[in-house]
Amino acid sequence: MVREENWRGYNPNIPYDTIAVYGTGSNEIISYKIVKAEQYSVKDGSWTYFDPATGRIMKIEKYDRGRLIEAPKPEDVTTDQPKPKTVPPEVLEYQKKNSGKKVKVRDGSTSN
Repeated sequence: MVREENWRGYNPNIPYDTIAVYGTGSNEIISYKIVKAEQYSVKDGSWTYFDPATGRIMKIEKYDRGRLIEAPKPEDVTTDQPKPKTVPPEVLEYQKKNSGKKVKVRDGSTSN
């Protein structure tokens, strides 16, 4: 997985949208205008980015209706290398004991 996304979409049951009309220089709403709503979707909520090779989280961005409200800080982004995988001694013993042998392994498939 590369990215986990969240979107806010247009509601098809509401065909019109209300937009505020502001006065010049006063930041005061003078009136409202009703317009036909367009179909759209925008980034909303948390977007998590993963390293495809390791699956580790690389960064998290937070959006509010298409506007980036929280970007990752440089110190929050992980750049260190992943820890090497440790193999339990039992697995090493099994691999040593069965190396070169053909071992039937159950994989959960239903066919013979």
